[in-house]
Amino acid sequence: MSIFGGRGALHGVVAGVVLIGVVSSAMRLEGYTVNVINIVIGVLLIASVISTSALAWVSGRLRARRTRRSTRAT
Repeated sequence: MSIFGGRGALHGVVAGVVLIGVVSSAMRLEGYTVNVINIVIGVLLIASVISTSALAWVSGRLRARRTRRSTRAT
């Protein structure tokens, strides 16, 4: 899913909501403060955005490399 629009799937959204709910509930049961829970969930959200962008960048670089190799071979 991308914050820049157009990509995503319902199963990804549901998985994200369930993950946030489970982490939040587990941390509440362990006695963490609301501030700590919010920080952890914020870090998870930021990590998901960064990982999505990083994976897209890496796949683009690999695709470009494959394209360059196939044009050199001909």
